[in-house]
Amino acid sequence: PVFTQLRTTVYKCFEEFGWLQSLADIYTAEEGAEVNSPNKISVLRVLIQMTRNFPELSGQILNSRTILGVLKSALACDDPIQKAMAYQIQGYTIKAANTNSQDIRSLNIDWNNLFDLFEQNAKENEIVSSAIAFVLVESYQYDQSIAKYVVQKFSSPLYFKCLAEFFVNRRSAKALSRQDEMKKVEGNGFGCPVVGFSDSVFQLLQKLVNSGFDRDKSRINSDIARNAGEVEFAEAIQSYIASLSPKSDISPKGLIALLSFVHDVSSSETSGLSKRIFKDTTIKMLGILLRENQLQAINEWPKIYNGGQTAVNSIVSQVLRILTLPYTHVTFEKELDSIGREYISSEIIQVTLQSLRHVSRETIPYAIALLSRLILNTDNDKPFAKKFIDAKGITIIQKYNLLAEENSSALVIDVLSLISQLARISKDNYDMIHQLNIYRPLKTMIQHRDPGVRSKVCNLIGNICRHSGFFYDMLLREDLISAAIKCCNDPDRNTRKFACFAVGNAGFHNEKLYEHLRPCVPLLVDLLKDPEEKTRANAAGALGNFVRNSNALCRDLIMHGALNQLLEVVKTDQGPSQSPRRIALFSIGNLCVYPECKSVFETLNIRQTLDEFKQPYCRDSQVLKYAARIIKKLDPQ
Repeated sequence: PVFTQLRTTVYKCFEEFGWLQSLADIYTAEEGAEVNSPNKISVLRVLIQMTRNFPELSGQILNSRTILGVLKSALACDDPIQKAMAYQIQGYTIKAANTNSQDIRSLNIDWNNLFDLFEQNAKENEIVSSAIAFVLVESYQYDQSIAKYVVQKFSSPLYFKCLAEFFVNRRSAKALSRQDEMKKVEGNGFGCPVVGFSDSVFQLLQKLVNSGFDRDKSRINSDIARNAGEVEFAEAIQSYIASLSPKSDISPKGLIALLSFVHDVSSSETSGLSKRIFKDTTIKMLGILLRENQLQAINEWPKIYNGGQTAVNSIVSQVLRILTLPYTHVTFEKELDSIGREYISSEIIQVTLQSLRHVSRETIPYAIALLSRLILNTDNDKPFAKKFIDAKGITIIQKYNLLAEENSSALVIDVLSLISQLARISKDNYDMIHQLNIYRPLKTMIQHRDPGVRSKVCNLIGNICRHSGFFYDMLLREDLISAAIKCCNDPDRNTRKFACFAVGNAGFHNEKLYEHLRPCVPLLVDLLKDPEEKTRANAAGALGNFVRNSNALCRDLIMHGALNQLLEVVKTDQGPSQSPRRIALFSIGNLCVYPECKSVFETLNIRQTLDEFKQPYCRDSQVLKYAARIIKKLDPQ
């Protein structure tokens, strides 16, 4: 507020003495002076500050012949700093003109010449190319015809080679650093630079890669993505990211643009950039960007200079989106193991969890999306689940109320997947999951309007019943068994599939829930004819589990035709995986323990059916094994 008040006061003082003409007079009086005259630099810097902080001045700039003459003179001089300053003024003026719907033709920009200058200066006078990039960014916003021209130019690999040159800093130790050059152009921002040297280039790249001009505005421009994947440019970007530090020539705004560009290009199948981004040094740097000291520094960066909480949210979101890419795009499939090991080495699980302390709620889904996919990819070499548990990651579910009904379906699905996988991995995680006390949210979610949520709840119930009957009493008490039974009749195929899995495991470990599972029998019999192969297999397995521990449900299975339909699955199921047939045979073996079931199967000519699944007619070893098991139970010695 103090700086805002100060700027307003300065602006009023300037207005009182005809500041534009006065500045032009000072600049013109120096025409015979040395190229880098301090007075000329000061005039241009004042113009930069005024055009940036007071957009309403754009009309005066565009209509002032004397100021336009100053810009023309600065652009024609040999001093790269003055040229860069003139382009910055043009950029801020165009930005304001876009907001104020003003004509910019008085700037007399020769677009062809501008691109030539961008190319010529990219290697030696990068400050000029950086400022030209700023003009292109704001012009891109101003007029679609200009935007199309810019895209057309960058569709050629030539300009990406220029950009590669731009990112390779070949300066000697005696030369001015890029940061010092930018300070000469923009001022030092009271010790906190307003603009980073490379900001405008990354902003331009971000706009280029999303330059879809057809109906699909989110379409990635394949030409731009392909050029970004060229070896020279891709290496330059990878090297730039890997070498990021507090001394880098980039502001929070530029970093956000860089990360957004990298994400969008890496998600395109036409670009080779992704193969270079997911290397050890780059992954390590992405992890560093999530560390607390980095996020605190960004949060302390003034909001007026594009820092603060908004910048923290954006940076964390973009980093997490990039880190999630290998687990959502098939193009990374071959590299997934090596990428996972680098994630472990870079402590991605830990820094992701730590970053949640510094972001607003809208950023949390990006973290959960990454965490759930990493935990789903846990194995001996990549112990993501253990890292998550050791870091007490499970506590974030309650802390941020991640299973609240008002949350997005995508977030809820990721949370359910995460818990489900922890349950699937080991029964040692059962007590930890129980302590979450998520039974009531599960009861709400199993009735969710989104079938994706309903199916994930059923899958979770199946997995918390996978290793033992630990959860049986709680599931019964919270009425989740009856809810899972209802899902066996759900219109959604995935929900039906996982509901069969849930009720099947609810009957696996003991007979405690058999009486409550009784209403499910006719539903499971119908599901033996479901179009989904996996659903038929799960239904067959569930019916077998219902007699695994006692004959309490045998009469119901006989009454509802379960035995007949299981045998029909064995005889006629056309599933390519043979899974329904194998599991039906195994379940029939369970049923043949009981005399009442044996006699029914005998009347159904089960022996004749099994004769068809002997060698040489059948070569499936599991089918042969389960068929032989049934015969042994039919003819006990």
